[in-house]
Amino acid sequence: MSQAYGYSVWLTPEGNEALPLKRLIADLSRSLHSSLFLPHVTLLGGVSRPQGSIIDDCRCLAAGMPSFRVHFTGVGWRDSYFRCLYLNVDPCPSLLRARATAVDTCGVVNDRLFLPHLSLAYGEFDEARKRVIACNVIHPYPPGFNVTHLDLVRTQGRPEDWRLIERFPLASEVMPLGGAR
Repeated sequence: MSQAYGYSVWLTPEGNEALPLKRLIADLSRSLHSSLFLPHVTLLGGVSRPQGSIIDDCRCLAAGMPSFRVHFTGVGWRDSYFRCLYLNVDPCPSLLRARATAVDTCGVVNDRLFLPHLSLAYGEFDEARKRVIACNVIHPYPPGFNVTHLDLVRTQGRPEDWRLIERFPLASEVMPLGGAR
């Protein structure tokens, strides 16, 4: 499957935290002749509701959500177009709370297992090729990124057609290292 539908709520890195991920995704896109996309962790995907109501829900969601940090735990791959090669994301309490709140706020039926990840390449490649890329190309990878906003993205069609609708700043700043959250 190379097409998505509806709207998605993304967690996206910014600035210096985004640069190595953008570079890695672009390099893999070129070498694999696959779609180019922005680095993101999908908090909620495939939302099929009117855009105005989703914008209102995202505004409410972001206003009540504290900032947090996403941590990468390793490289993974699957036999799935949108999870071809990716960085695993630690399902920390802050991320799981954000997911549960997003599901509740947006009124989405949560019938899919939440497997947090940041995709590095989309496509259908054989297992051996993905293993070689994962072991030889995707090292070292960044440790993670601070989540300071939510992005509402129209993910209708192919990745090249996806469009940012609106960005929503989160309620507070990320706590310093060693702070409880």
